[in-house]
Amino acid sequence: MKLKAKAYLRIAAEEWRDKYDEVGHFYEGLAQVMFKRKYGLVNKQGTEVVPPKYDFVDDFHKGLARVRLYDKWGYIDKKGTEVVPVKYDYAEKFRDGLSEVELDDKVGWVTREGKELLLTKDKGTQIINLIELEIITKKELINWVKEQIVK
Repeated sequence: MKLKAKAYLRIAAEEWRDKYDEVGHFYEGLAQVMFKRKYGLVNKQGTEVVPPKYDFVDDFHKGLARVRLYDKWGYIDKKGTEVVPVKYDYAEKFRDGLSEVELDDKVGWVTREGKELLLTKDKGTQIINLIELEIITKKELINWVKEQIVK
């Protein structure tokens, strides 16, 4: 009898899943949900943390998830706050505390706090060429970018 009761309680506790078209896996305590082709996030109890409004929600990594809305990209935290505004034409996943972004024909980086350092495509290409020629390393570039953001 106890097993049936536990199974029933578990099924009843997860009935929230039925109201969504899709439910993803949990990462850092939150799962993606899709309703009418829009994505949001729920916690393990099924409570909506972010209502389905985004065209895409990536998995959380170190407290942030990449999102897309109307072909613009940004990042949200676990409360659904847009930490990096959804305004970029494209945003890569974070590496070493920086995300490469594109905005209005400019390429640059944003920090996890939303501070940005944008470069023109020409300057970005010059830096990439310097890396390819091994004049500077990627680590040196990242340190340089971080110093520029602090200034």
